[in-house]
Amino acid sequence: MRIALDEVEPPIWRRLDVAGDLDLAELHEILQTAMGWTDSHLHNFLASRDRRVPPILTDFDEEEGDEGVNERDVRVDQVLQEVGDEFYYAYDFGDGWEHAIRLEEVLAYDDSLPRARLLAGARACPPEDCGGPGGYARLVEAMTHGPRTAAERDLLAWAGDWDQEAFSVEETDGLLRLTLTSMAGSAGMAASLRAIGSGFSDMLAELVDQSRREPKLLARTIAAAELDHLEIPGPATRRRLMHPWLHLLDVVGDGLALTSAGWLPPAVVSRLATDLDLHEPWMGKGNREQNFPPVKLLRSTAMDLGLLRKRKGELLPTAAGRRLTGDPEGMWHHLVASLPLGRTPVQNHAGAIALLAVASGEQPPDLIRRWGSDLLWSAGWASEGNVPPLEWDVLEYARPTWNALRVIHDSPLSRRSVPEELRQLARAALRRSRLQVVE
Repeated sequence: MRIALDEVEPPIWRRLDVAGDLDLAELHEILQTAMGWTDSHLHNFLASRDRRVPPILTDFDEEEGDEGVNERDVRVDQVLQEVGDEFYYAYDFGDGWEHAIRLEEVLAYDDSLPRARLLAGARACPPEDCGGPGGYARLVEAMTHGPRTAAERDLLAWAGDWDQEAFSVEETDGLLRLTLTSMAGSAGMAASLRAIGSGFSDMLAELVDQSRREPKLLARTIAAAELDHLEIPGPATRRRLMHPWLHLLDVVGDGLALTSAGWLPPAVVSRLATDLDLHEPWMGKGNREQNFPPVKLLRSTAMDLGLLRKRKGELLPTAAGRRLTGDPEGMWHHLVASLPLGRTPVQNHAGAIALLAVASGEQPPDLIRRWGSDLLWSAGWASEGNVPPLEWDVLEYARPTWNALRVIHDSPLSRRSVPEELRQLARAALRRSRLQVVE
């Protein structure tokens, strides 16, 4: 079948091979994934463009008291029988997206194939809530020719990094495989995710095992991280990334006396700022740890990683810190084996979500604000009153992992794009095979 969005130029379309005995509720899930929608709005299937013909009902329609045939009771091969047959899929009644679904070929059933496969397609799905075909056209016009009004500038800022041509058949088909498995239940999804991911880290496997409420959302998040694309940065890059902690260990040496308030001495803070080129417009003179976030972050993450500890007014290297001093390769392996960071299970799960964000090229705060609460809620975590965790709580849970990522690349998470070496680091930390170095 070929699915194409109405009233959109240039065309946005997908070609799918699907089992005829799928019901339309299952086809809805498949179309959402294949097109790239987020299933955030209502939908209907329609047998005709004639609005006098009632739509096929969804569960929501029945709950509202509508009468008719439920989409769960209609099979694909009942609405598409002869080549050329069409029916229609409407999504987001406010924006008014309509899809024409046309049967192109009828094939013999092959149970060795997935029950749905993406064969071809073109162009990215429009952003949700962009205003339907008219809003999409305005967005494309502003992107193509540049903004001419304040409204168009605001529209481009809202769209962010969205690219109308960005579409991958391979990546979307991988998402479709996860969708099919999640439709069969969360236990099956967990097994499928491990197989597709070629061996998740223990923490990611645990997050998958515990996810029950929104397994498809986690599946999509993991697929976007492209964990099968594991490529470790070269030796020079690994040395550069590990340098801040290695240098701190050198400065601490066998032990370093702290101030009476428990901070690094001002001279040491100034030295670290100079040696690591951390000169930024922070408060004060840049020689007080409590007023100089880069150094404060470096010291706290070193302690979270088990490299340093405090004892009787001194900062001392741990056994791991002494072993890893001057050893960038060992430090790399120690870091990826330690991530995500956290002293509690919920911190570790939130940290895994932050790593998934980085692996997919997204800022952790952006993904967490959008999906973090739902992902932790799916894994069984709740705020007081048994409601989904608050967005800011999730950000705080993820902070130890997020801070470690901020240390190793010149404030990378304050920028829109995520450096490729950080994506590689995050993938390595999320994979069971993370210690295999590929030059």
